Amino acid sequence: MTATAGVTALTRLLQGAAEGGPVPVSDLAARAGVPRSSAYEIVAKLVAAGFLIRLPQACVGIGPEATRLAFASAGLVRLAGPARPVLGWLAEETAVAARLTTAQGVPLLVQPRGFAGPAAFRRAVGPPEVPRAWLELAPGPLPPDRADAALARAALTLETHLGENHD
Repeated sequence: MTATAGVTALTRLLQGAAEGGPVPVSDLAARAGVPRSSAYEIVAKLVAAGFLIRLPQACVGIGPEATRLAFASAGLVRLAGPARPVLGWLAEETAVAARLTTAQGVPLLVQPRGFAGPAAFRRAVGPPEVPRAWLELAPGPLPPDRADAALARAALTLETHLGENHD
């Protein structure tokens, strides 16, 4: 495999892992158009570097280094670690899916997976007039006051990690 082909294969494998959640390496290879042997070799290196993680049933998913890069690209690297537990708490507290997006609306993290439509509730992370990010909740049977309170608490936690507090 040439260096250019290797970079192309690596890119396709990472993109494939990012699109569908846990995915078997063999499926990932087929979708990416990469020979299985090459895919297994590249995936092993990506796992070792933290860009992918091994999951049950011979699957892989996005690892902490890939997550950190995604957050860094949005200027939110300080949220890469705390965002997952905060969103997990928010989803559990409200019993609906929670999403963190960039200020431009690009999803960074969703807990649990599957929240792809419009948000029922949202709150700015950072100053409301120029947010750094958005916390969003999926539609569901949730009273607005409960949604607002949970979003406020989650936003405050994330703003603390950013070194900001604008409430």
